Amino acid sequence: MAEFKDEAKLIDNDVMKIVFKNNDCTQLLLNTILDRTDLTVKNVTTEEDISNYNYHGVKLDIFATDTTGSVYNIEIQKDSRGAAPERARYHLSSIDTHSLKKGEPFTNLPTTYVIFITQHDHWHKGLPIYSIDRKITQLDNQPFGDRAHIIYVNGEYNGNDNLGKLMQDFQCSTPNNMHSELLASHMRELKGGGKPMGAALDLIRARAEARGEIKGRYAGKAEGKTEANLETATNLKRMKIMDDEAIAKATSLPLEQVKAIAV
Repeated sequence: MAEFKDEAKLIDNDVMKIVFKNNDCTQLLLNTILDRTDLTVKNVTTEEDISNYNYHGVKLDIFATDTTGSVYNIEIQKDSRGAAPERARYHLSSIDTHSLKKGEPFTNLPTTYVIFITQHDHWHKGLPIYSIDRKITQLDNQPFGDRAHIIYVNGEYNGNDNLGKLMQDFQCSTPNNMHSELLASHMRELKGGGKPMGAALDLIRARAEARGEIKGRYAGKAEGKTEANLETATNLKRMKIMDDEAIAKATSLPLEQVKAIAV
């Protein structure tokens, strides 16, 4: 447990979801990425489910709103496959379809940002940030003006500016070495194991075990569980045709491990 706790970083998806439940932390994150100082976060939720009956739903890592009504979806992506342009497009559309009540004009849609923080440089051009906005090709690339924005943040960027320092903090496992005292204080609390942060870290560890990322409490026989069993359990949970107990029996996985699988 100590080794896992020592290695935990903000770039770890589940760690990020705990720390950035805090409005001030998310406000710091957004102001830094957008190069602003005036953005005030009003509300933050993590693992926000957007259901879509008979179609692919999405679970947003961080969903935030500011005092102007703008909305922000922030995703951590360690695997480049999870940052495909089509995923950004789908997240934008899913947020839009749940932002407008019947009878409201389309102009009432909020300004929306989908932000991917990728562990590596997704576009391989060495830039700290990549901003995607729609343009009108035949009008000299005049902005389309739909107020929908996609941003990719290069997690490898380590410049000496605010964004570079923030990305260094994301990759840092030692709170005392972090630039932001606000983020460092939350990481200290998380790593210190106090309540409720200690319980949150236990959940993070259980999820890592479920994904096969670390050796967990299920040593011995359970340690020999194959990746195929985990993949099968994940697929069964996603299909929603069996409950966790039935999946555990079908795959010979511990029930707690099945419950920890996030889909």
